Amino acid sequence: MREFWVGINVILIGIPHVLYLFYRLIKPAPFNAAESKKAQYINNFTFPNDRESILEGLLYIRSTIAALCAKKTDRNTLQWVKLWKNKATYLFEKAEIMFRGDKIAHDAYAAVLKSEKKLKNVLLIKILIPSVLLVSFIFYASTSHMFGPKKADVTNTPNTFAWPTSGLALELPEPPTNVGKIRLNDDRELWLEMNDIRQSQFERYVQRCKNNGFTIESKKTGYSYEAYNEKGYFLSLFHHAYIIKDTLSLHIKAPLPMDNIMWPESDIAKLLPIPKSSYGYIESESLDGFVIYIGEMTKDDFGDYADACYEAGFKKNHTRSDKSFTGYDMEGNYVELQYMGNKTVSIKIQKP
Repeated sequence: MREFWVGINVILIGIPHVLYLFYRLIKPAPFNAAESKKAQYINNFTFPNDRESILEGLLYIRSTIAALCAKKTDRNTLQWVKLWKNKATYLFEKAEIMFRGDKIAHDAYAAVLKSEKKLKNVLLIKILIPSVLLVSFIFYASTSHMFGPKKADVTNTPNTFAWPTSGLALELPEPPTNVGKIRLNDDRELWLEMNDIRQSQFERYVQRCKNNGFTIESKKTGYSYEAYNEKGYFLSLFHHAYIIKDTLSLHIKAPLPMDNIMWPESDIAKLLPIPKSSYGYIESESLDGFVIYIGEMTKDDFGDYADACYEAGFKKNHTRSDKSFTGYDMEGNYVELQYMGNKTVSIKIQKP
């Protein structure tokens, strides 16, 4: 068998060996029992839905991936990095929905993508250098007639999806491919992950989404686009460029079912000033705290309300930006404000 493999590589100037090395790079490294258990725990672990926990998770993953890349460069490391990166992607997309534009979240996720890309480039170089040397040696050492490789009959059966004909999909143009997977599709959210999307296709799809009205409070980077339309639907696109293939994550979220609401009458609610707008949505409410979304609040209104919360006593360990405010009062009650975009503000208060 070994002689046959050597003979094939001599005849085809080392191309089978190069392809085999690429296959080794792409193929996930197998986990043992202990590693599989750890990987399953990472996949299934759920972070709390608050800004502090999400940011701590992203920062932890960033440090973990940096440590993995510094320790060793091999397929096993790449497999762990991919696992952690997928978790970081989930947290980053959640951060973009809950507190869009947060610099800490963006910087942490960008560092994760950079570390993964650097690791893949190093692995690719480790393959290319010996492969080039091998092909060169066989080419010059062989005196046999060189025949070109024949195309193999490979049946490609990628995962595909059918673009929905109802629901949130009606707000968007059909994507440029159906290769991928629908991860979530209900009345509130539609989330797809698509494969084999080039940068040019991503840019064209962004323009088509703009033509469909997703231009309100838009934000564009080299790998992402997010915006609202006039009806309040929020769209986020993330284009991940890899060595082997590119992917596009599409996430659209329906506007909250807001209406005129009554401000809670609990003792903890009395600690906060009542917003000027009574148009909103109460997500959760108890004697220990609540989460409320208030509509028809501009960024200036958000700034004024954050000032009012500060004056109401939430000054301890407080943080402030143009889109967020967090702080504690003297009794340890915690408040978190986020300007979500599209004149919507989230208000969260919680007892110690």
